[in-house]
Amino acid sequence: MNHEQSSHTEDIGRHKDIEAALRQSAERYRSVFENTGTATIIIESDTTISLANERAAAMTGFSKEELEGKMKWPALIAKPDDLEKMMRYHKSRRRGNGTIPIEYEFTLKDKAGTCKEVFLRVDMIAGTDTSVASLLDITSMKSTQRKLLESTSRLSGILEAFEGDIYICDADHKLLFMNRKQKEAAAENEELPCHQRIYGLDAPCPWCDAEKVFQGQTVKYEFQNPADGRWYYAVSSPVYAEENIISQKQTVILDIHGRKMAEEALRERENYLAKENLRLRENIRDRYKFGAIIGKSLVMQKVYELILRAAATNANVILYGESG
Repeated sequence: MNHEQSSHTEDIGRHKDIEAALRQSAERYRSVFENTGTATIIIESDTTISLANERAAAMTGFSKEELEGKMKWPALIAKPDDLEKMMRYHKSRRRGNGTIPIEYEFTLKDKAGTCKEVFLRVDMIAGTDTSVASLLDITSMKSTQRKLLESTSRLSGILEAFEGDIYICDADHKLLFMNRKQKEAAAENEELPCHQRIYGLDAPCPWCDAEKVFQGQTVKYEFQNPADGRWYYAVSSPVYAEENIISQKQTVILDIHGRKMAEEALRERENYLAKENLRLRENIRDRYKFGAIIGKSLVMQKVYELILRAAATNANVILYGESG
């Protein structure tokens, strides 16, 4: 074999090695492309989808054969506002405008006409006018966010309309939340601990329930606020950061001063009636002073005792009998 033939053989060998390396590289690239974990498409400058993986096909509802080389991505955009914005980004990105965002959200319309909320990340492939885009279906997440927002809004409305006070603090007595009513009554300095900001005390409240609550207990009690002298009913419960880990204490407070005053008045009334009852019982022993009216008649003495007992109560009493 002469030198020229030998050189030609070597060129063919190198060419085959290069082809094999290219095939191996293409297979590796294809494997990565198919297994990225997200829907991925390759986009040409004329907006044609030149390549799509199986996840992209599943998300859009179109087969890879329907997508690759045939469909332009604007056909998948559900909202005109999104389309106008994304077309502007598409053109500016190919002019080298580095201020164009590479991540944003849009609404995709699949083959069945179903709209999906999608998070998109797109960037140029170096040295080409082709871009690669990854798409993530966030429809369920967005739905959950909306429900959470609605729930939070309702809860906020309930808290603001609540007639009592609500606050949340941590184990160091730092206030983390107060409803509107509690904020209006508390001191303005946000750095003050709860006992000082709410009750004006230099030390934790004598009725402080923090130790029990941070052990997982729900505590209910009544206390008299030294700041205004009024009575309140409180319920404190633990707030969990995660399972079995208590991070905060929530306290709900209701003004029960009117009820406490009514209870006190009732107790005073009961004490008064008890004293009156005792006085009347003492009078029973002196029943003979009515002499001629009651005398020593057992029947009249019993009637007199009934009258005295009735007088010690609020009951209505009717006496029946015959004259003479």
